[in-house]
Amino acid sequence: MKILIIRFSSIGDIVLTSAVVRCLYQQIPNAEIHYLTKKQFAPLFQYNPYLKKVWEYSKEHTDTINALKSENFDWIIDLHNNLRSKRFCWYLKIKVLAFNTYRWQRFLWIKFRIPFKPYLHIVERFFLPLAKINVLYDNQGLDFFYPQDTPIPNLPNHYLVWVIGASYTTKQLPSSKVIEGLNNILAPVVLLGGKEDIQLATQIIDNTLHQNVINLVGKTTLIESAKIIDMSQCIISLDTGMQHIAAALKKKIFAIWGATNPTLGYTPFLPKIFPENLHVTNFQVESITCSPCHQHGTLKCPQKHFKCMLNQNINALYNQVNNWLNY
Repeated sequence: MKILIIRFSSIGDIVLTSAVVRCLYQQIPNAEIHYLTKKQFAPLFQYNPYLKKVWEYSKEHTDTINALKSENFDWIIDLHNNLRSKRFCWYLKIKVLAFNTYRWQRFLWIKFRIPFKPYLHIVERFFLPLAKINVLYDNQGLDFFYPQDTPIPNLPNHYLVWVIGASYTTKQLPSSKVIEGLNNILAPVVLLGGKEDIQLATQIIDNTLHQNVINLVGKTTLIESAKIIDMSQCIISLDTGMQHIAAALKKKIFAIWGATNPTLGYTPFLPKIFPENLHVTNFQVESITCSPCHQHGTLKCPQKHFKCMLNQNINALYNQVNNWLNY
């Protein structure tokens, strides 16, 4: 059976589909799995042994559609289920299995606090339509593959990673809070983030009292960042793609939530059977009622107080990190 999976973005959401890739490959005899995504996200599956080919989407997609037509797929697994992915499904004119995004239910929860049930993680929702082709989730979590010889900078033997950047301001911890945390963490710390986070990283480095902070913000590729996370003892992360890569690599995660929170179903996804001490530790401000305020986050706090981040208990964060690392 020849199958095309569609998911265009973003880093975390694509990593969350890795369980589908594995289960399709392992549970369908002689399965040939292809994956269509945006060009900038293709490296996420570049080394995945379960995929035959990763197709790169761009705005000039006529050639891509014609090439996909010539592949004669048996099924499309639409894990994005938006207008763009539906357009590809319509052009290819083959059988489609699409997951339920629960857009309206999430909208009602965010805007009016009308709960939607049953609550399912997005990975579990990915698998609901796959029952039609007898593919079930295997309880093994996510995957992320990279070459073991990937070069990375020389780092301490033991360190933790702190991912300081996020796609939206309301998902990002203010620099003062990061500095407070760094000043009290006893282990070496590696800062990771994108090029857009360089100014934030500089501000943090210039003001922290921590003597062993390695600033790699904007200096590593996606694959290099994954290896740095894999070699670390644990990770502190906002709601970002790196958080999901860490889950795929089975790392201890200290997750910080602001405009988004676990009720939306996008928490780090771990195997069903997993060492208890490696479970995710979530940090969110429980005393406010305005979070989540958006599915993806926003550039400014809608309530103009930003309490979901400014009121974060950084004392609890660094104490738990130090305790977990036996410092």
